[in-house]
Amino acid sequence: MHPGKLFVLPVLYLVFLVPLEAQAPLIWPGTRMAKIEGRHLDAYVPWKSREVLTNLVARADAIYGEMIEDSGFKERGKLKLLFGDWTDEHNGYSFVVPFSLVEVDLVPPRGASTIFDGYRPLERTLVHEFAHQLSNDRNYGFREQMEKVFGRVIPMDPLSLLVWYFSTPAHQTMPRFWQEGLAIWAETVYADPSSPWAGRGRDPLVHMVWRLDAAAGRIPKARDWRITWHLWPFGNQAYLYGAAYSRYLAGILGSRKRMWNLVDLQAREWAFSFDEAPLSLLGATHGELLERARAALQTEEEENLRILRGTKVTKLHRLTPPDTLLGAPAWTRNGNLAFMARPIHGRPRLHILHSDGSMEVLGETGHEMGNLRSSKEGVLVWGEYDWRRISWVHLGGWILGRRMIQPDYCRIQGRNGLLAGVRFSGTGSPRLLLLEVDRDRERILRKKVIPTHGSPWSPAFRPSPEGRVKQVLWVETFKEGARLVLGSISDPGDRKILLMRKGRILHPVWTSDGKRVFFCSDSTGVANAWRLTLGNGDKVKEVIPVTNTIGGVIACVPSPDGSTLALVDHDERGPFIAKIPCDSSKWPKKIPSIRPSWPAPVRKIGSSSEERKMERSISSEVGEGPSMKYKAENYHGLEEFRPLFWSPTTFPVPEGGVGVMGVGSDPLLTHIGIVGLGVGPKEHEVVGYLGYAYLAEPIEMGFQAWRSELTFEDRVKDSLGNDYDYTETVNNFEVRAGRGLAGL
Repeated sequence: MHPGKLFVLPVLYLVFLVPLEAQAPLIWPGTRMAKIEGRHLDAYVPWKSREVLTNLVARADAIYGEMIEDSGFKERGKLKLLFGDWTDEHNGYSFVVPFSLVEVDLVPPRGASTIFDGYRPLERTLVHEFAHQLSNDRNYGFREQMEKVFGRVIPMDPLSLLVWYFSTPAHQTMPRFWQEGLAIWAETVYADPSSPWAGRGRDPLVHMVWRLDAAAGRIPKARDWRITWHLWPFGNQAYLYGAAYSRYLAGILGSRKRMWNLVDLQAREWAFSFDEAPLSLLGATHGELLERARAALQTEEEENLRILRGTKVTKLHRLTPPDTLLGAPAWTRNGNLAFMARPIHGRPRLHILHSDGSMEVLGETGHEMGNLRSSKEGVLVWGEYDWRRISWVHLGGWILGRRMIQPDYCRIQGRNGLLAGVRFSGTGSPRLLLLEVDRDRERILRKKVIPTHGSPWSPAFRPSPEGRVKQVLWVETFKEGARLVLGSISDPGDRKILLMRKGRILHPVWTSDGKRVFFCSDSTGVANAWRLTLGNGDKVKEVIPVTNTIGGVIACVPSPDGSTLALVDHDERGPFIAKIPCDSSKWPKKIPSIRPSWPAPVRKIGSSSEERKMERSISSEVGEGPSMKYKAENYHGLEEFRPLFWSPTTFPVPEGGVGVMGVGSDPLLTHIGIVGLGVGPKEHEVVGYLGYAYLAEPIEMGFQAWRSELTFEDRVKDSLGNDYDYTETVNNFEVRAGRGLAGL
């Protein structure tokens, strides 16, 4: 890439252009849905959660309305918003072809993820996806007129691809790092800057990646900011460095309004033409600005590194292979470390790091890539996913606890034990669940929900000298940050807040005597390990730092004998496991703080102070409270069936020809109809196609009827052996039942 010029190759990004066959339906088969109408959007939610989610829909509508006003977006009908509850991995999706749709999974993200938000995480994802819509859904001039005629076409042949090129919103074809960086910019500027949960642009784990690459002197070039990159951070460059670029632009543009102006200019370019839009605003192309952004980021992070290195940095030796993702380890009874790890190529599996430094890969999988814990008796427990990405608990070979993550286990008597974990409900709100289990019979005896105030994470049973476990520790995240809470197993009202931090608290682990807790926190701008000591009456005696790292320590696990700490830290090649002696005399007395700043600390060349004063975060009261306007009604897809697009095509029927094809559907793609009309490729007979599929149930149903020309070249011979081409017109009709019936 020339530093003064940036080109976008004409590749159809699959994230935006997904065939109907692959996207049908958008709901899990057999799920009953409800529709909630808003002013700017229509929301579709699982029927069983409709009452609880009504307020969330009202708030989403209000947030989208504020963003519409700020961005100067011209609405072309209501946005379709789908809340899903059929996976335990948090994500969001945005589509503008063939119609405008946002889908958000209700489960929240995990704490060690760079998309974590401890307070109202769904709102951050909504702002992110709404930003995609408000940028990608813009069409102007000739393209806008073409869209009015044809709709938004999903291309399937050269003719429809041509129509797509001249009618689709051009902004959706811009580089992925620009798309994701812009959305992360939005989730950051619309967040409350005084909150610890203020968007990915201010997240210490995001800034960690920039800092580590700067320390290694290899901040990647923009050509490597892609989701297919296999090296650390495993395809997240498009997001993390896209955020770095949008952060730089936010710094020099100076206001939200000017950033939206740049988006609008970008949307007026032709498809795949990325580089020239900022010239009028900034006097430079993206290619030039990207090089400046990389240089500014290197300079900024070098200053942060100077501050961190002002205190002695904890020396850690990598014990696991580079470019490997892994979860927190647990000590085994013979002094080894067990942990889940996923190499670049391969499945996540249980690994054993032996005391002699050798590593063994076992057969058990752990696709949830969560943290391991071990009971006093050496029983390992961890989270796993099934084929639907629904979570389960793996307890010593027994699979139980559907939709539970972050489990811990302890024995109470005989083979009976207690299992604590975070359980997901159908509304996206996690609950702290306690199960009494019989391991011999693989049976759950009792269930109990432990009341929490905030979102619970990472439960850990407190060891007891007499062997009777009475208390459990957990993390709660709330508006102002996170806290460590110690609660009674038998008395739900008996709870004590041990510690509060502005930011994450990660993976608390007890020492075997139950008097100390090791945990990780990013409240100083860098995730480090800490130790909390309890005195008489469970009063906090001291909280001291264990590490001073330039990366990020996200787990600190003491060995059963208390002599060694196993850490999960990061360097420029990703997370790794290291060991250090559990000797407080070698720990730092105090660790420095840095501020993950937003926007980038560069000279502003635009916007006025008055413009910046008018900007505001999205109020926590916007759209709050029940409203009579937002009512849930049963969703009937056939009632909302609408034509989506039509296009000239060389496939009016499956056997080919020349003509037109049109597609219609409901918003959730549970009903799909396709019509084709044209002439055959040989005899030019009239050919046609009519197909319909109902996809909302586990067994899909539909029909298709078509008239086509079948050509058998060089198949017919006369008595003298001469070959003749043969063409016939054939009528077909099918009634279909099964899976995957959508499309031609």
